[in-house]
Amino acid sequence: MKNKEDIQQVLAYFRSTSAKPLNIDEDALHAAYSIDDDKQSLATKILAAFGAVLGCFAFIAFLLIAGLYESQIGLLIFGSLLIAGALTLDNGFRKIVLDTLSISAYIIGLVLIITGLSEFRVDEPNMAWLCMAIAFVTLCIVRGYMLAFFSVLIICGCILYLLIDAKQYDFIHLYVIGLAFLMTYL
Repeated sequence: MKNKEDIQQVLAYFRSTSAKPLNIDEDALHAAYSIDDDKQSLATKILAAFGAVLGCFAFIAFLLIAGLYESQIGLLIFGSLLIAGALTLDNGFRKIVLDTLSISAYIIGLVLIITGLSEFRVDEPNMAWLCMAIAFVTLCIVRGYMLAFFSVLIICGCILYLLIDAKQYDFIHLYVIGLAFLMTYL
């Protein structure tokens, strides 16, 4: 149902087929269908996500040039604030520009947390578990599919890293089979 005429045709059909009179709040129905007018093409969304990743690299380079990496606590706090801001943006608004901004903030936040933890000499497998936990919590919280997509990528990458770090190369094949099964049947 793209416009008012389509909605009116559907309402007229239901009224003609119903034995009892229907009480429909037409204003609320029109308002509900008019909210979705800001549609973007898939190519625009893909390019926006790609631009978000490139923007992340540029901003991280700026932060490293500015010397933020010298404060481990600053990296952890700023990274946590960026992730919290990304989750707030993703749950609050439905615009492609804000999705791009939330993706950028999320990736930058994760990179800053990883950098801060590496300055504290935390082992890499523990950092992978932490990133996987952050991504899983993000996956449970967010409503938008762009940040959920990046969270799934982070979880899959962390699992792959843990398999490689443990030198369990044979399990990579089972991991790929499991991912293919999940993508096919879920």
